[in-house]
Amino acid sequence: MEKARWPVRAMCAALRVSRSAYYTWLRGERSKRATEDAALLVHIKAIHWRSLGTYGTPRITVELVEEGHDVGRGRVARLMREAGLTGTPKRRFRPRTTDSDHEDRVADNLLNREFTASAPNQAWVGDIIYLTTRSGWVYLAVLIDLFSRKVVGWDLQTHMQTALCLSPPPWSALVVSGPPSSARPRTAGREHRPDR
Repeated sequence: MEKARWPVRAMCAALRVSRSAYYTWLRGERSKRATEDAALLVHIKAIHWRSLGTYGTPRITVELVEEGHDVGRGRVARLMREAGLTGTPKRRFRPRTTDSDHEDRVADNLLNREFTASAPNQAWVGDIIYLTTRSGWVYLAVLIDLFSRKVVGWDLQTHMQTALCLSPPPWSALVVSGPPSSARPRTAGREHRPDR
């Protein structure tokens, strides 16, 4: 220790540390701030654990303030960094609507990319879209008449199984009566894709 060569007052001044802090450190006592940090870290770890490791500094700070702690974001960030805690957001669920990696036969392209019609009910086209709601994901299947470009039928389900597209008319809201001859493919169990 340099105490033998330099007086404590000079070393504390050079290091910009108060003498009382030096003597507290020398006795092995923890500072008030270090004690508060240790107690706060217990709360931070508990919140981090409850969030399954997804909460980062901003959310943990909000939780601590709601619990009544007087703490800032910087302090929480420092304590989390020192403890090796990081927030890892959950991956957003993104439903899959097309599965091109299968051995099933793909339906024939009856329209041959001719998306026009000379009269109503000659050809209908359909598509599926997924929507998020408060109660979860739903899948909307829609049929459109190529002549009028109006929706002629739709069905809404919580799944995207074959029945969503191949259930027989009338659908939940069939606007016109009688489907055109090509509206319902007779290929049950196959996925009908506009790209094939």
